Amino acid sequence: YDFIGTIDEVCVYSQALSAQEVLALFNSYGGDDKPTVISTSPASNAKGVALNSAVTATFSEPMNAATINTSTFTVNNGSTTTNISGTVSYSGATMTATFTPSSNLANSTLYTAKITTGVQDLAGNAMATDYIWSFTTTTGDGPSPTGCWKFDEGILAIANDSVDANHGTVYNGLIP
Repeated sequence: YDFIGTIDEVCVYSQALSAQEVLALFNSYGGDDKPTVISTSPASNAKGVALNSAVTATFSEPMNAATINTSTFTVNNGSTTTNISGTVSYSGATMTATFTPSSNLANSTLYTAKITTGVQDLAGNAMATDYIWSFTTTTGDGPSPTGCWKFDEGILAIANDSVDANHGTVYNGLIP
């Protein structure tokens, strides 16, 4: 490929730089892009969230792990402003912060999670605004099914499926 443009600076290093190190170098030269949250789990307004769920937020760029903690990533039960107890970790490889509650979440409860402007990227840029989302936990009556199939042969009947003639057979979780 032909290069068209101007080279401002050339640097030589004694080792290969990681993608995170390269990004930090580019951002340290005046990069002022503010980080954003690009996805969460549970998703905003999710319903039926498992009671043993961790809460995660993935960022648009590598973040300074030292700025992601229980003061900048909080979860409360929605009916009070008291944050629930838990720990916060950050994975630079996935650019994901994880809030792990100290105990299971309460059933049928609205929770609100918040990432504050106290979090910063590797260049020291803070998010422009707090990122807030909510989700609701399951009723706690047991696990939610991942799929359901109707077999209408009746009690103690031999499998002669009158609906679609597959005789009640499920292949790899799918009805053929």
